[in-house]
Order: sequence, then structure tokens, then C-alpha cells
Amino acid sequence: MSPSCLEDALARNDLSRAIRLIDNELEMVIESDRKLVLLNNKAGILLKFNTIDKTEESLVVAQGAITMNSGDKKSHFRVMQALMQLQRFPEAHAAALHAIRRFGRHPDFERVVKLSSGVDPLANELRAQAAHVPYAAAAQNHQRRPTTITDGHSPDETLKRAIAILGMNVPQTFLSRQEARKAYKKKLLQLHPDRGGGRRIQEFLQLQDAYKTIENLLARRDL
Repeated sequence: MSPSCLEDALARNDLSRAIRLIDNELEMVIESDRKLVLLNNKAGILLKFNTIDKTEESLVVAQGAITMNSGDKKSHFRVMQALMQLQRFPEAHAAALHAIRRFGRHPDFERVVKLSSGVDPLANELRAQAAHVPYAAAAQNHQRRPTTITDGHSPDETLKRAIAILGMNVPQTFLSRQEARKAYKKKLLQLHPDRGGGRRIQEFLQLQDAYKTIENLLARRDL
């Protein structure tokens, strides 16, 4: 595979073709260093699909790269990216602290710590224990599900909260998929962690939860 072919596929946002090109080269390449580069590239491209199945595949690919070379920082970061995208924040947090403990301070690792801390009430405790608690144990002890907008609320109250979170002022009976998607995208630009530096990540998670709630309602209504 020539670099220009991969660059062309990415420039055209043809992610499926980019993955095929990498897979074809992985079947032929022998050098372990080149395989490691290809696996990291594949993991990164899979994340761009922004779907659960592709993100889970990215996690598996990145973990395979770590198995090949446990000292590769990029592979560790790909694992963190996938965990964050899957909203497995405690595991991402523990993985970042593990990497910092092993490789030293790094801006990418520290950013994951900061982002994952925004939704993790046990962050300070884990940070204090980072030098002593193994990664696997830290991840296991650190599991905690973020609260959702449905917790402790009736279906009607949940829907009202979802509409309010999206910043919409429309009666439930007149709610449309197009208006919901437009409001969601507008709020998404304001609250995305890449823009807010992790300070508003709980609001970002609530926004995703609210949009999913409305989408589920409209899907049932359209049946």
C-alpha cells in the first residue's frame, strides 16, 4: 500500500477503503515495527466511524498492538481513546494513570485523566493510589455508572427533561425528528469534550442521553 492511497482514502473520508488498504498490507507485512504502525493507524481510523461496534473493534486492535509491543505509547493512547468513546470512563482513567506511572507524564495521557475525572467521583482516590494499585485492580475498584436522565423519573418527566436539555421549547405532541436532530447538533458543538476541555463532560453525557431518549420515543411513535 502506498501512503498516497491511504491519504487519498482519508481525504475522501472513505474510511472503509482505508481499513481495507491497511488490512491488505497487514496480511503481507513481516516487520513487527511496520505492523505496529499499521495497527495503530487502523485503531485510529476505526474510531472515526463513531459507532459502538467499530469503536469496540478499535479497542481490540489497540490491545493487540500492546500485546505486540507493550512499550508503545501510541497503542496505550488508542486504548484510552476507545474507552472514552465507549463511555467506559473508569477504565480509561485507570489506563491513563497506568500509562503515566509507566512512561511518565504525557499531555495525551494527562488529558484523558482530566476528561475522565469529570464524570468520576472516585478520581482523587484513584489518583492518590496510582503508584500502588495495579491497572486491572484500579479498573475493577473504580467501576461506577454515570447517572442518566431517566434515573428516578417517570417517562413523562424524563421526556420533558430531555426536551429541556436539548434547549427545545416545543410540546411533546409536535416534537419532530428533524427539530430534535437540529437542536442536538447545535448543543453538541457547544458541549463536546474536545472544545470544553472536560469541564462540561457531564452535560455532554446528559445531552447524548436526552437525544437517545427522544429518538427512542419518536421511533416508537412512528411505528
